[in-house]
Amino acid sequence: MLLEELTKILELSWCKDTSSPSMQDSWNEDNKALGQCAVTALIVNDFLGGKIMRCMCESGSHYYNLIDGKIVDLTVNQFLGEIPLYEEGTSRTREYLLGNEDTNKRYEKLLYNLKQSSA
Repeated sequence: MLLEELTKILELSWCKDTSSPSMQDSWNEDNKALGQCAVTALIVNDFLGGKIMRCMCESGSHYYNLIDGKIVDLTVNQFLGEIPLYEEGTSRTREYLLGNEDTNKRYEKLLYNLKQSSA
């Protein structure tokens, strides 16, 4: 699957239930990427490989991908113009992210939604 196609399907698949618990009350259709970074980074890794990265931004930690030396951040729009501190990013394993029960549950939900959206 190409990045452009994956991006479109993810945008259709994001929902309040796949957003981070701390962001769910603020999640809305106008900012679908809000709270979706960890689960989205896992999905991008599933389909396109690369590394899962974590950096900080004003609102806390943020996950994105590094593929062939290029930053791939499908949820940066959630920050409404703020640029995460990518230069301070460190890699994280899938096991690290999925070791969190809530992240694992939201990842499974997003994967399910993705399959439904692409069917």
